[in-house]
Amino acid sequence: MKYLSLLIGVPFFRTWELAGKFPDILTDEVVGESASELFKDAQVLFKKVIDEKLLQANAVVGIFPANSVNEDIELTNEQGEVFMTLNHLRQQLDKKGNTPNFCLSDFIAPKDSGVQDYMGAFAVTTGINIDPLGSSF
Repeated sequence: MKYLSLLIGVPFFRTWELAGKFPDILTDEVVGESASELFKDAQVLFKKVIDEKLLQANAVVGIFPANSVNEDIELTNEQGEVFMTLNHLRQQLDKKGNTPNFCLSDFIAPKDSGVQDYMGAFAVTTGINIDPLGSSF
């Protein structure tokens, strides 16, 4: 159960079309036996991947000068030139009363305000070296 935390909160069993919540699914009358066997196999695989360092995780982060223009967010480089425009949709739900329909751009200072704002971004992968690993099982 050392690698249990890797499965909690992930739709792991649903991916295999086994319905139920963890850990109750392991003792379920209908799918418990299959779920338990799948869980046991996953633990063995996770242990192998971690112990043998079979996968590599990489991440990049950035903080970019940004300002909003209507529903868009413009990211600029050090010279103040727009190098990317991120287009966003305003919420489409028909809300009752005075509840606003937000857009992500609402949380970035408008370009015409003269205030320089910033936006952070990140990307993570754990799929490096996955192809040879997949073919070995």
